[in-house]
Amino acid sequence: MQTEQLELFNPKRLPQAPYCTTGKGKAVVIRRLSSALKNPLLQINLPFLTWWLVFDVDQPQAGLAWEDAGLPLPTWCAVNPENGHAHIVYALSIPVKTAEASNLKALRYLAAVYDAMASKMQADKQYSGLLTKNPTHKQWRTYWGCRTPYELGELAEYIDLKNITPSADSDQCGYGRNCTLFDSLRKWAYVAVRQYRGDKITLWREAVATQAIKLNQFAVPLDGKETLGIGKSVAKWVWARDAEAEATFIARQKAKGAKGGKAKGAVNFNKRVAAEALRADGYTQQEVAEVLGVSQRTISNWEKDFNKSQQGWIY
Repeated sequence: MQTEQLELFNPKRLPQAPYCTTGKGKAVVIRRLSSALKNPLLQINLPFLTWWLVFDVDQPQAGLAWEDAGLPLPTWCAVNPENGHAHIVYALSIPVKTAEASNLKALRYLAAVYDAMASKMQADKQYSGLLTKNPTHKQWRTYWGCRTPYELGELAEYIDLKNITPSADSDQCGYGRNCTLFDSLRKWAYVAVRQYRGDKITLWREAVATQAIKLNQFAVPLDGKETLGIGKSVAKWVWARDAEAEATFIARQKAKGAKGGKAKGAVNFNKRVAAEALRADGYTQQEVAEVLGVSQRTISNWEKDFNKSQQGWIY
């Protein structure tokens, strides 16, 4: 192994207690990193952080799939000498958070790049990404490539995202699963949070975690830790925004000395805050209207009101 690649494949970029196994179909266990590295298959990405893009190519001479697809030299290719199948891996210079509600834009970008690269290499779209061929294990024939990690934007230069149509199942596999779970869970949470206002934050967190598990119904489900991580992030994100909405509304009502129509005003204001959050996350006015049960014109009027009051809301 070259020194540069050894420096990349170091404990700072790896889980300290990863999943690992002695072989396909064998028991998957959690071990300290030093012990896990003795196994031919192990987890190299953290549950909530992606340092490595791993592609599972199940075809003869898979180690050259990147070249045939016109993609850049990978960090390494770990090839099964018995059938030629391989894991092709690209190291990232900056990791991408995969379970942060505030990081959805970067996650969507990661999902798009990964899906396009997987399509070009004809990689297995149902690969879970949990276990990777250990490049340091003698069971595999490892070819070491690029000595420096890639920025995600560098990899995107080899694929024309603007003119590539995402694969039909892009939202059901790879990092598309993370985006889909985030979107579905947030739509549910923006409405469901109303039932947990006050001092019910513990019940709220439990409810969101339960809903996240229910929604993780992909052909290849996300890892349990990753699913709960997304649930925790969404619960925190929605709760904070809803709390701000309540506090702002109460302050405004006191300032105005309003008495009549207070109940209806509270409901509408909470919907406005939910609408603002959804629009900030990239939803169209029509999509927001459908989620909140109001007309598109109402969403448009709310945006105009917010813009006039200098609270942002221009999307």
